[in-house]
Parts: sequence; C-alpha cells; structure tokens
Amino acid sequence: MSSILSGKLPIGRPKRGARKDKLGDITKVVVRLLARKDFDSWSMAELAREAGCSVGALYMRFPDKYACLRYTIGVQFDSLIAGANSALSPPLPDYKSAAQKGQFFVNYLISEMATPSAVGIIKATMKLVTLRPRTIEKFEEYRKAVSDCAVALLGDDLPKEVSTDTVRAAVQIVLATITDAILQAKPGPMSAGSHRMKSALANVFLGYLGIAGNKKWAGTEADEDEDPADNELFEEPPDAESRYDPEEQGFRRSKCRKASKAQKTKFSHEEKPVPVQIPPDTPKSSLPRRRMRWRRKSRTL
Repeated sequence: MSSILSGKLPIGRPKRGARKDKLGDITKVVVRLLARKDFDSWSMAELAREAGCSVGALYMRFPDKYACLRYTIGVQFDSLIAGANSALSPPLPDYKSAAQKGQFFVNYLISEMATPSAVGIIKATMKLVTLRPRTIEKFEEYRKAVSDCAVALLGDDLPKEVSTDTVRAAVQIVLATITDAILQAKPGPMSAGSHRMKSALANVFLGYLGIAGNKKWAGTEADEDEDPADNELFEEPPDAESRYDPEEQGFRRSKCRKASKAQKTKFSHEEKPVPVQIPPDTPKSSLPRRRMRWRRKSRTL
C-alpha cells in the first residue's frame, strides 16, 4: 500500500493536446465502424471499446450518439473538401485540353467518393438527415466546393455558350449518379468506383459541356423551359392551379401554362369527330347488344 501511495500520480485535468488526440482517435474509429456497418448496428459502448476509452469519456465529449456522428461527418467532409481543393487546383501540367481536364475531374470525384470511408460517411449522412436535417449542410458544402473546382479547372477552355451554371449542372449529374450507386443495395450495371462508371460519367460530363465532340447534345437550352418554382413543395396550395402530391404529402405548382390565342384558334378550327348515326330501318338484331346485369330476386316464403 505504501509503495502505491509513494508513486507520483497525475494531478488535475489531462493536457489539451492529449484530449485533442483522443478526439481524433474516436473520429477515426467512427469512420472505421461506418465503413463496415450501418450506424444503427453499433453502440457507444462498442465505440468506446474500440477507441480504448470509457463510455463516460465519450459522453463527456458528446451528449449522444447523433452528436458524435455529426461531428465525424463534419470532419470527414472538411477533409474531402481540402483534398479536392488541393488536387483540382489549376493548372494541371499533365492535362492540357479541356476534355482531359474534365475526364481527370470525373475520375478523381468517383475515386474519392467510392472509398470505404467516404461511402460509410455518405450513407450515414443521408440516413441521419431524417433525424437531424442540418446534417445535409456538409454534403452541400462539398458539392459547392467541387463545383467551384470544376469551374476554375475548365475555365476558358469551355465553349463560349457554356455558362458556369451549366458546369455546375454537369457536376450535379455526376454527384447524383455516384450517390445513387452508393446508397442502393443493388446499384445496377454501374457500381460505385467501377471502370464502367468512370467511362460513362466522363462521356456524360464532357458531352453535356460540349467538349467531347463537335456538337453538344445538352446544354443551357433546357434552363429556359424549366421553372425551379415548379419543384417546390408547399404545405398549403400556393395558387388556384396547384396540385396535391400524395407521395410527398404536399402541394406543387401546376406546370400547365395558359394556351395562347394562336393555340386556342388552332384548337377551335380543328374538326370534331362526327357522331355515328344509325339509320332508322336497321334491324335490332344487327345492333351491338348491351350486356345486362341480372339481379337475383329474393324469394319470399
């Protein structure tokens, strides 16, 4: 007993640097767990056991499991944003043409998002959004960051008619396809990170921007016909023409536009179908028969 008491024990709280290192270790363990299984499949006790700390130490840093997940998601997306800004910053000496730069951008995006750690974080983000809606903010920051990188990377190499909004739309197409492949248990022919996905999305990205060939097959012409307000969801009808969406449990503005005068005159001058008149001398046997429903009369005793 005297030998134990004679030893020097640490006094006071641990050093700030040591606490930060422990927080980093906890974050790494959370990323490792999310890469293996869903966040509903492990508990704070399992996290503490793998991180080499007590459950009380975890709750001293995070009030609950969801707070721990949100912190880890924020750290990982900040790391993805920093990596994208570093790898996609112009100029790229090995790639000179716009097509080569665009293909490099798509391949980098797929490779980074298809890693096991990023896949676990993206799945946890999309699932946690249903409980903590603000979790999606980090994913939106990442999307904005890679869109800015694409605009800066391609720069003046794009055709004159291609605007920055078109570039951001192309990036959104790529991100949506990768995210869908990550979230689906059976993603279909394009699994996340596969060579087929890289080839297909590169063709879509370059073709949408018009830098894959002489002619672009998509572009800004779709922006004029599309009204973003039509896609908004309202709890109450915003106007008299709004329609109710039973799946989304809300109202959407009607996409029907009033017909112009030229269309109205066109429809008014169209020939209407003439009803068929049966001659009065036609025998009844040659007329189509109506199917009669016979009701069984109740017998009275």
